[in-house]
Amino acid sequence: MITAGVGQVFKLCHIHYLLGVSVSTLRARKPRRQHGEKVDEGARLNTSVSWEQVEWEEVRPEFKRFMLLRDGWVYFKHDVTEEAEVAVRVDESYILDFIKSVGAGSKVRQTGSGLWVFDETLYKQLVVYATVLSFMREKTSLRVLKLIDAVRSLDEYSLHFWYSEIVWVYRRKGLQAVARVAKAFRVLYGIDE
Repeated sequence: MITAGVGQVFKLCHIHYLLGVSVSTLRARKPRRQHGEKVDEGARLNTSVSWEQVEWEEVRPEFKRFMLLRDGWVYFKHDVTEEAEVAVRVDESYILDFIKSVGAGSKVRQTGSGLWVFDETLYKQLVVYATVLSFMREKTSLRVLKLIDAVRSLDEYSLHFWYSEIVWVYRRKGLQAVARVAKAFRVLYGIDE
């Protein structure tokens, strides 16, 4: 059985329940046979499946987030109509350069007012990248490349930590408090050197 965080991965059984499909339509593993035991290959698979026989598949819900790009600001939102998770002042060209450098053009769709992001990892990377970049005074090409490399090389847990910290501080204390988080990231990953 697959175990994962709530909201991240659903069991196939739950999806079938939500869609109204009976559990007996789930695929079942063939029972293991003992050494020397003959198996009738023409026999049909029994549709009365026990829970131990059910094959579980990983099913991820569709991820979709919106980035509103307006007047030099980037608003990271869950949906077009919702309030922004984080809003930072970053030029649109930096965002597009990051997407190109990561090679994630297929995971993004550009609209008239912003970008739809269809990958959770890319979305978190963009939040961290844009936030740290917005608090850099000197945006030299070397520093921006170091930042891109640092964000791209983050493992899943580190990326989630920085993303969560930025969103939490922004909601609780505002944009100016996020400057400390951005400074900590730059110092830890040696971007200011």
